[in-house]
Amino acid sequence: MCAACGVPTHIAILDEPEPAMSPGTGTARPAKFAALRNPTCRRYLGGGALAMMADNIEHVITFGAPRLVIGGVANLAALSITQTVVQLRAPREKKGQVIGAYGVGANGMRIGSGFAVGLLGAANGLRPALGWSSLALCACVAALAIYLAAAARRDPLPEVT
Repeated sequence: MCAACGVPTHIAILDEPEPAMSPGTGTARPAKFAALRNPTCRRYLGGGALAMMADNIEHVITFGAPRLVIGGVANLAALSITQTVVQLRAPREKKGQVIGAYGVGANGMRIGSGFAVGLLGAANGLRPALGWSSLALCACVAALAIYLAAAARRDPLPEVT
């Protein structure tokens, strides 16, 4: 059995002993990385490393990649829909200002939310921080829906031509 790596099929090829660390002790330094210097061990170690990498890549491809694609498509759809609604609802004379303000505001809220969730997550843990962030989002959406419903009752939108 190999003393360097434990593989029973070969004999370790150790380096020549180096001189003793201090004169007169009669002990040599142990060979470093002897298993990597042995050609038979390299095959075992390399094969094991490749197997571990293949296993990790397989998990990333089967689980991570489809989720990233679905998330990206959903994000693109949401941004396109909201941009279209903003363009249709903006007054003609202020269309550029409204679209610019929407773009800056949407990206600013995304950065602000990430920063707030990061701080809360560092202080209290990630699960509570994401829960509080979700509750805040739901509360803001509900308040905005109530405001827009009341505004629509007061002043209905003109027909878009």
